Amino acid sequence: MKHLLSIEQLSRDEIEGILRATAEFKMNRGRISAKPLAGQTWALIFSKPSTRTRVSFEVGIRELGGESIYLNAADAQLGRDELIKDTARPGADDSRRGHPDLCVERPRGVRRIFGRADGKRSNRR
Repeated sequence: MKHLLSIEQLSRDEIEGILRATAEFKMNRGRISAKPLAGQTWALIFSKPSTRTRVSFEVGIRELGGESIYLNAADAQLGRDELIKDTARPGADDSRRGHPDLCVERPRGVRRIFGRADGKRSNRR
């Protein structure tokens, strides 16, 4: 499973490509027929509530043709040491049907997400 935990993991070319695509989508919002997320389901797992972040992700995913599932910390049982990889395992092949294609996590503390990316339980803040 590939994880993007920090923009520092990306090359300059990758960042520039993302910014170009973002500018194009934004300039053509509502008029673009491309649906690059069609057929994908994204899990939005928020340990820390944020209305603006949630709405931004849900609208963006929907406008690009995808579906989203919102889970708060209680729904995902993160407080009971549920491993994020068990909830958000990507569904890229038949053996993983029933799992989201991508996971976006908003943790209480930034360090928590690094432990989860390795599939480890982490209560660090």
